[in-house]
Order: sequence, then C-alpha cells, then structure tokens
Amino acid sequence: MKTIITLLAFAVLPSLVFAQNAKKKKGKVQESVQQDQAPKKKSVAATMYETASKNGDFEVARAALYYMLAENPENYHLKDSLARIYLAQGFYFLADKMASEVLEKEPDNQQVMEIKAISLQAMGNLKESVDYYEKLFNNGERIQHGYQLAVLQYNLQRYGECNATADFIIKSPNGAEEKVYLNYGENKGQEVSLKAACHNLKGVMFKDLQKTEEAKQQFEAAVQAMPDFVLAIENLKSLNSFTQPEIDK
Repeated sequence: MKTIITLLAFAVLPSLVFAQNAKKKKGKVQESVQQDQAPKKKSVAATMYETASKNGDFEVARAALYYMLAENPENYHLKDSLARIYLAQGFYFLADKMASEVLEKEPDNQQVMEIKAISLQAMGNLKESVDYYEKLFNNGERIQHGYQLAVLQYNLQRYGECNATADFIIKSPNGAEEKVYLNYGENKGQEVSLKAACHNLKGVMFKDLQKTEEAKQQFEAAVQAMPDFVLAIENLKSLNSFTQPEIDK
C-alpha cells in the first residue's frame, strides 16, 4: 500500500470570501467604495456588489467590481476583492494577476500574499509559492502557513527544510491547538491538529528516505497526538506491512 499524504486543502468557499467582506465593514474595499461615493448617492455598481455579496453570487459581484473599477481605476483595493472571487472560483491565473497588482502597491499585505501563494501552488509553481509561504510564516500571523510550507518543501524534496519547519510547528504551543483539514480517499476528510499532521508528514518523508524506524516513530507520534487520525493509522499499517518479514510455509 502506498504511503498516504495529502496537501492542505486550499479551496476558498464562497461563504468565506463574502463573509470576510461582511465582517470587515470598515475594511479597505468598503472604505474605498464609501469614500469614492460620499457624499454622492451610492452607485448602481456598488449596490449590485453589496447585494450579490450577500447572496453569494460570484458572477454578478465580479461584474459589479469591474464597473466600479472602470469608474475608479486608481482604486486598487477593488482588485483585492476581485482576487478573492477569482480564487474562490478556481481561476488561479486571474487571482494571481490581481494579487500581484495589489502587492505592487502594498507589498506587505498578508491576506493578498496568501492569495498569491495559494494561486501559484494551484498552478504548479511550487518554488515561487514557497517563497510567499516563507514570508507569511516568518511574519508569524498564522501557524497554518508553516504546515503548508512544510508540505511544499517535502514535494520539492527539500527534506532538511521540511523537517525543520515541521519541528518548529510540533514544538510550538499552538501546534496542538490549531487545526488543519486533510483530505483522504474520495470525498473524505478529517480535521487534525497541526502537531499530528506534522508528525505524519515527517513519517512520510522518513519513509521516502528509507529510514523505516524513524518513519514508524513519527507515525506513532501522530496517532498518539490524535488517536483517530486516519492518514497516520493507514500509513503506520502500510509501513508495518512493508517491513513484516515473510513466514516460510
């Protein structure tokens, strides 16, 4: 049985994209819209965007943003919202393009940087995606960025870096508290602690390096951290089956 490993799910749900705008009523996009329209009456495009956002209608919201951008071409914060919508729709090239244009104005914008990192990863540009995840992880706002960075480092066979990143998360006080959702099998997934996920990742890495005992220790540590961790349990079974000596009949 092949060792099981999965990437961190990076799809952004429609509700998440629009929820961020709803929760941040005083955020940059909303402030820009209000400032550009005040004291004038709110434009039709702005009203369309607000209504579409509440209803989760990507297409109308996107069209409204382009109308607003045509009226206010210097308002690059509108591109931030466009990048979020493109990401949620799976249009990664366009999400990356919009994110890049925002980052030209605000190079330290963490949320937009995350959009770019996810988009690059989805397009298969892992090396450049790593660069952005490193910036996000070093900034220290979200430890989840560290797990995604470790996965990318593993996929690029940068095992030393992967091991160091995973160890940092395992030792972090937040490693056992914060969660990551991992997919396994078809239409199946599980939320596990970052600590358990990193132990499992290290186990996969050690197995690839043919360090069987180290791999076993890591898979066991993952199961100890989370007894019902499906991926780690299956990986441990696979490893034990692989190393079990044949009995002469």
